[in-house]
Amino acid sequence: MVSGGPAFSSGVIDTLSKRAALLCSNPECRKLTVGPNADDRKVTNIGEAAHIFGARPNSARYRSEMTDTERATISNAIWLCRDCHGLVDKDSARFPADMLLLWRQHHEDRNLRELGKAGDLVLLKMMEQQRTDFAGVPAFCQQLLRERPKFWECFFAAELLDHRLKSSLAHARHLQKGLVAGPYRRLSEDECVEWAQGVMAEFVQLTDTLNRVLAELVEAFGPSGQPGDARRIVDTVKLFGRCSDQMLAVAEEASLARAPDGYEELIACMAVLTSYAVSQLETLSQFLRSIPDDNPTAKSSYFLTIEAVPSGWPKQLDKALNRVRRKQRGGWW
Repeated sequence: MVSGGPAFSSGVIDTLSKRAALLCSNPECRKLTVGPNADDRKVTNIGEAAHIFGARPNSARYRSEMTDTERATISNAIWLCRDCHGLVDKDSARFPADMLLLWRQHHEDRNLRELGKAGDLVLLKMMEQQRTDFAGVPAFCQQLLRERPKFWECFFAAELLDHRLKSSLAHARHLQKGLVAGPYRRLSEDECVEWAQGVMAEFVQLTDTLNRVLAELVEAFGPSGQPGDARRIVDTVKLFGRCSDQMLAVAEEASLARAPDGYEELIACMAVLTSYAVSQLETLSQFLRSIPDDNPTAKSSYFLTIEAVPSGWPKQLDKALNRVRRKQRGGWW
């Protein structure tokens, strides 16, 4: 184990080592990790529970978005001999997380086959069918489904969201920094107000849809004390992704719109609001990961506060509207 980070519990280590049959999970090693000691009251153990995703910053395969609780689950562990543990942690480029997850999966499948009991072979077939059914989900999500540790639904949904929204959130950051080029839409004076109203209307509609999708996700988690519905969670994350894609499209349209003198600030307000909203979508996965730490006895609901605006935005909008009013007689909205 890596010192200074979240340690695996003794229960996790015991279960992990037994699932590995006390053999190193590296397919090119499979060394026995426990044996007799000269002291008849002791055993020699060279096996270690290694973190797949690193336990602390600067460690191999570390991911900052994960919580310590998620890092300490059995799904983030692999049983290795001391030498192989050192090897995979010294060269994370050669030994990425997906490779270690495959090592563990294949190692445990082989152990089940070697047990040879009818029940174990049925279990193996069930796990193989599950991998087929969820073939499109990331490898770590597969591992979470395989073991279903406590609060697996939270970690499973968070991992799926991170995977689905990765490119959208990167694009949102590029929009905020002004790094995305045309084609630009040039609005006339007559178009500006109607266009801004349309952006706001679509924005509100998307927010309402997102909140309904999130309510569906809470239902997919199931009642407290009962396992969630993995397929329903996957389908709901896909719906969330579609909503986020549409919100990103609105944000890009706002970012690339150009207007005549007097209307620029209004258009800029729409761009700031929509791109900021997209960037806030990542708060959902952060929230899901926080549930086991903040509320360990119950599953929580979540309401995405897309309505929240960046600091100073209302004043910016008021200023833009005043400038528009000076261009047109009367107010709007």
